[in-house]
Amino acid sequence: MTDPAFNLFTLPTNVDNYITPFWTTVKEEKYFLLQRTKTQKNTIMRSVLGTLQNVLDTKQAPYRILYQRVGGNCLQIACAATEKQADLAWRWINENLQIPLEALEDTEREDFVIPAQTTYQQMKRYEMHQEASVRHLIFQ
Repeated sequence: MTDPAFNLFTLPTNVDNYITPFWTTVKEEKYFLLQRTKTQKNTIMRSVLGTLQNVLDTKQAPYRILYQRVGGNCLQIACAATEKQADLAWRWINENLQIPLEALEDTEREDFVIPAQTTYQQMKRYEMHQEASVRHLIFQ
């Protein structure tokens, strides 16, 4: 069975400024942030923002998880459409990354986070491939 958090992890994307008027930090740990998009109360602003996102094809999921790099900027490592999905990824990060990161030097942490997250994705893809292969053999 595939862990539901698997589909939420993304290729790491640089985020230069994680403090913006468009995102609210919902949860924060020493190395990670869970953010939610801010909903614009002003109808005109909401309309303008929606139009810009559609024109630029930049509509993002309403939740994202960022890894806080040593230099101050962040890497987006996961995104989710719902709060429940965001919590699944957040829990996986807390259970699998927080403790090992404490034992590492500042310069080693990013080299650990990116491969750990990527390895997790690869492991789950392999499991899905194996399941599909077995199903193919059974139902042939």
